[in-house]
Amino acid sequence: MEALEIDARNNCERAGDVSAAEVDPAGEAPWAFAPGDVGREFAAGFLDEGVCRWWILNKIHGDGHVTCPECHVPLTDVALRRFWEGNRICCRACGKYFTALTKTFLGGCHMNFREIILLAVFLHFGIPAREIARILKISTETVRLWEIKFNALNRMKGMEITNA
Repeated sequence: MEALEIDARNNCERAGDVSAAEVDPAGEAPWAFAPGDVGREFAAGFLDEGVCRWWILNKIHGDGHVTCPECHVPLTDVALRRFWEGNRICCRACGKYFTALTKTFLGGCHMNFREIILLAVFLHFGIPAREIARILKISTETVRLWEIKFNALNRMKGMEITNA
């Protein structure tokens, strides 16, 4: 395990609400999260960019088995470290460039991990879109679109539970 990942996990554990063993206590699909998920686990430690990155990436890639989204060759060593750091990677097998957010519901997002967490927390607690936009320096339309996306993800999670 890389030092950065250990530091992020230690920061989460110090925050009191997120630990390495509690990444997905409900056994839900690890590919997404909703504002309520963030709101339930939010603590002061989440203000750290590394903690935010660790929490989001573990929600999205919960099983730890990481592959190239194009050719599905497993990542190793330096590429795996860069993946968990949130950096861009070039697959040695197919030559495609990608990040940990490529081909996920956060793909193409132009917010950093801390801003994504704050957006989800603000939506969870019902902060008005105009105020969220002001704080995060994004448009109210962007807030509205993310609210729609998160609501759709919530509906999908509900279907998984009822169809199981």
